[in-house]
Parts: sequence; structure tokens; C-alpha cells
Amino acid sequence: PYSTVANAVLDASARASEAELTSAKLRAEAASKNWLPTLSPEISLNTLSDVIAGLVFEQVLFDHGRKKAEREYAAADVEVAAVTLSEDLNERTYTALALYIKGLRGQEKAQVGARGLTQMRQFERIVKGRVEGGVSNKGDLRMVRSKIQTLQTKSETASESAGTALAELKAMTGSTFTLQPVSS
Repeated sequence: PYSTVANAVLDASARASEAELTSAKLRAEAASKNWLPTLSPEISLNTLSDVIAGLVFEQVLFDHGRKKAEREYAAADVEVAAVTLSEDLNERTYTALALYIKGLRGQEKAQVGARGLTQMRQFERIVKGRVEGGVSNKGDLRMVRSKIQTLQTKSETASESAGTALAELKAMTGSTFTLQPVSS
């Protein structure tokens, strides 16, 4: 069940980090193709010798300097975006698994509470018979009923906690999950 939850989170994750990685890849690809020196907008016969000298000058000096640095920066930007995406996906997966486990925990507590309520109601029936028979006093019956009320409240709280966790998980992934303990 954990892999199902994790896969659902990864499938549903169309986030800003993925968009940033894609744009960083595109910038890096554009920078890798940007090896030509910059030309001025005006070229005339008088400035042609300056343009040719500038091309040679910029190609030798700037291509091995600024343009190369731009390409390396774009490649590093891709790596940063990939790490950011990985961290984001890991965090979302951790959150989804924590919600799933919280739901399991709430479900288990609710089931244990329900079993305890069944036993306490049986005990209440016995104590009620003892009170009616004059063997016990009404204080014992009130104490048992108080314990029953406490168990019922805890069981309902655990059930609501499980439902809330599953609702948050559904909002995060867009999928519904049935809670299955791994040990069963």
C-alpha cells in the first residue's frame, strides 16, 4: 500500500519545480547553441573591417570566456532545478505517506476503541445487575458509564482523524485509498 500511495503522489505531481526544470533545460539548450558572437545592428562597408576584426576578437576572447561561462551556468541551473524537483517530490511523498499512516493509526485506534466499548458495555450490564441486586452501589455504575463515554469519545476522535487524513491524502493525490495495515 505504501508504494501505491507514493506512486499516486508522483503521478499527481505537476508542480512548479517540474516547470522550472523544463525551462532550465530549454535555457541550457539555447545557451549551448549560442556560440556566435554578438553583431551590432549596423553594418556598412566602412565598418566591415571593424566587424570582421570584432568577430575574430570576440570569437577568440569571449567565446572562451563569457559565452562558455553562460553555457556552464545554464548547465548548472539545470542541475539545481533537478535537485529542487527531487526535494519537492521527496517532501510530497513523505507528507502523503505520513497522512496514510495517520489514517491507519486512526483506524486502528477506532477499531480498538470499538472492541473496548463492546467489552465495557458488557461490563456495564453486569454492574447494572449488581446494582439492581443490591450488591454494588450506583457510584460503580456511574464510573463504568463514564469510562464508556470516554472510550466512545476517543473512538470517534480517532475515526475522525482517520477520515481527515484520508481526505487530505485524496486532495493531494486525487485518488482514494483503502486503509490496509501492512501486517495483515
